[in-house]
Amino acid sequence: MNGNSKTSIGLLIPATSFIVFIIAIYFENFSFSMFSSICGILIWFLYAAVMQTKLPNVTGNIIILFGLLISISYFLNFGISNNMFGGIDFSKETIIGSLMILLISVVLGVLFNNSFSVREASRSTDYNSSKDIEVENKKNIPTKESERNKAYPEEEEYEEYYPEEEEYEEQLIYSKTKLII
Repeated sequence: MNGNSKTSIGLLIPATSFIVFIIAIYFENFSFSMFSSICGILIWFLYAAVMQTKLPNVTGNIIILFGLLISISYFLNFGISNNMFGGIDFSKETIIGSLMILLISVVLGVLFNNSFSVREASRSTDYNSSKDIEVENKKNIPTKESERNKAYPEEEEYEEYYPEEEEYEEQLIYSKTKLII
C-alpha cells in the first residue's frame, strides 16, 4: 500500500471521532464525547505507529483541535451544574482544569507544527548545500593542462627555507652554548 493512501486512511480515524463527538454533544452525553475524543487521537497515533506511516503536516492542528474538544467536553461534563433554583453554577476548578488541558494541547500542537517546518527547512537546506558542494567540487577538479603549466619554485627560493650546512652548524653550536649557560 502506498504511503499516501495509508496516511489518508489514517486521517479517517480523527474525522470519525470528530463526528462521534458532535453526535455525543448533541445528545448531551458529555462523558462519551470526552471518551470519543481521547480514543480518536490515541487510535490515530497507534495506527500511525503500527502502519509506519508518515504523519501529515496538519498533525499539530489536529492535536490542537482534539485538545479543544477534550477541554470542551471536560468543562461541559464537570464544570456546569444546576442549582435548586433552576440556575446554572460554574465550577472554578473545572474551568481552570479545562483551560490547562487546552494549554497543553496547544503547546503540543505548536511543537508538532514547528518540528515539521524545521524538518522541511533542513531538508531543503541540506539539498541546496549538497548541490553547492557538488558544483564546487566540479570547479576544483584540476585538469592535466593546469598541472603541466604549474610554476615550480626555482632553486634559489629553496635556499631561503633550507639553510646551508655551515649556517645550520653555526645555529646548532649557538643553541648548545645557550643551553650550557
